[in-house]
Amino acid sequence: MLAVLTVPISSNISLCTFEGYKFGVFGLCDDSDCTRPRIGYKPEQTTLSGFSLPSNARHSISFLLVVHPISAAFTAVQIILTYLLFYNMFSSQSKFLLLVLFWTLPTFLLGLLSFLVDILLFIPHLNWCGWALLVPVVFIAFCGTTLCIMRRTVTSRIAYKTIQDRKTNGFYLSSYANNYYDDEEDVDDDSSSSLFDDETTHISSYLDSSYPSSRMFASESNSIEPPQSSATPAGDDIQLQNLAHQRHIDRPPVSIFSDEP
Repeated sequence: MLAVLTVPISSNISLCTFEGYKFGVFGLCDDSDCTRPRIGYKPEQTTLSGFSLPSNARHSISFLLVVHPISAAFTAVQIILTYLLFYNMFSSQSKFLLLVLFWTLPTFLLGLLSFLVDILLFIPHLNWCGWALLVPVVFIAFCGTTLCIMRRTVTSRIAYKTIQDRKTNGFYLSSYANNYYDDEEDVDDDSSSSLFDDETTHISSYLDSSYPSSRMFASESNSIEPPQSSATPAGDDIQLQNLAHQRHIDRPPVSIFSDEP
């Protein structure tokens, strides 16, 4: 920004002083008069000998002095953005740090280009104001490096916090899911056991109502004593006939021990 204030804007600050002429960004001055502010020098203003480049090259390069005001504007915005980083609400946001980092790159390039233009135009008669342009270039480079470190730190902190939150939420969700499925299994076991009991009762009642003879037969079979062994075939035949009579069988079975055909 200091280079923008050189002659003819200010008569005391210049980029180069040679043979009574003071060169600035927007023109030059002699001991009595100054040119009107403009970008680039006229051909007759670059005919002075004693510089490293020829006059034609210096005349063409003088139009590149326009990068000084552009670089000054970018540097002013860079200062404002850097000042905002002192507040936690801005310094803790990775997106804002990325924005400042992207803005730092063209600011650095424009400042470096301004310094190189002054070197090409005014070496070996460059004043302290021209050399002073190197200071903001170094400062901007340091600022960009610091921004990279800050953004890396903030991004790592956010990623670590996100992982911890996911682990915590996953623990609570897994505990809730386990409790939920345990409750569901208990309910399924209770319902299945009750359903099995209901089905068993229903089947038993259905069998009792549909087949009363089976129940009577079971009760009668329980009351019947087992047949005693007999040494004669006639005794076995009599016992079989008695059993058939008790079971309400109309026709008694034919004895397997009888002599009839």
